[in-house]
Amino acid sequence: MRPAAVLPWRPAAGLALVFLFLALGHVVRDRWLLDTDGQWREALETLPGVGRKTANVVLNEAFGQETCAVDTHIFRVANRTGLGPGKTPLAVENAVMANTPRRFRRHAHHWLILHGRYVCVARKPKCDACPVARSCNWPEKPITAGSVAIHPAPPIGSSQ
Repeated sequence: MRPAAVLPWRPAAGLALVFLFLALGHVVRDRWLLDTDGQWREALETLPGVGRKTANVVLNEAFGQETCAVDTHIFRVANRTGLGPGKTPLAVENAVMANTPRRFRRHAHHWLILHGRYVCVARKPKCDACPVARSCNWPEKPITAGSVAIHPAPPIGSSQ
């Protein structure tokens, strides 16, 4: 049995399908999104199943805009560290964008997601391994003998 026989389509047909999707993506971008007078987020959110987070991901990844798609990891990290405190994802998004230097905004949400997924985890954060532990404002931060976080930092934006 040849490997191509296992696939439901031939590789050439699969490649043609990829090119078709790429072409459709350009049509959507050129004809639909550009006709929205720069209101891309609102245009994307009119699609069924697309909310603010999905629209932010598309705008950031496909069009290179500086957006922050707030998921549970970013929400937790931003509130714990003081980078973007807020009670709603929109409040956290606005605060994170305001407190993030311009040169880091394009990729900041990826870094925050990874930090929240692997270091600042929900149940037992690894503060001893955290590179930003000294700047973290989380009052429940576990302080151990080997910890780098001995004194919490003042909140971001304060005059101290």
